[in-house]
Amino acid sequence: MKILDWVTTLKGSFTPDDLGDETLYALLNYLIDLGLLVPFDNDSLKWQGLANDLEWEEQKQVMQNELLKASQTQPGFALPFFIGFKTIALPTLESLIGIEEKMNLIN
Repeated sequence: MKILDWVTTLKGSFTPDDLGDETLYALLNYLIDLGLLVPFDNDSLKWQGLANDLEWEEQKQVMQNELLKASQTQPGFALPFFIGFKTIALPTLESLIGIEEKMNLIN
């Protein structure tokens, strides 16, 4: 799917209505960094591991589930700010600091 189509799709089915296009382009880059979207062909992106034979509603459900899972990980901590299809508790500053401290102890 072309990048502009992804912006339209995110705006229509995944994010709050008040996000601007610049923010949606930033979200696309974040989803690429998280490995949820992968580049293919010149200026197109596809959802990692999404079966092409699914109906749109099934594809959307898979993508929403994967966004929710990713939002519960340390790299995906900012996703709740972008998700509009479900209310998710936003991470607290203390929880983010706690994650960082735990990561430092492990390393």
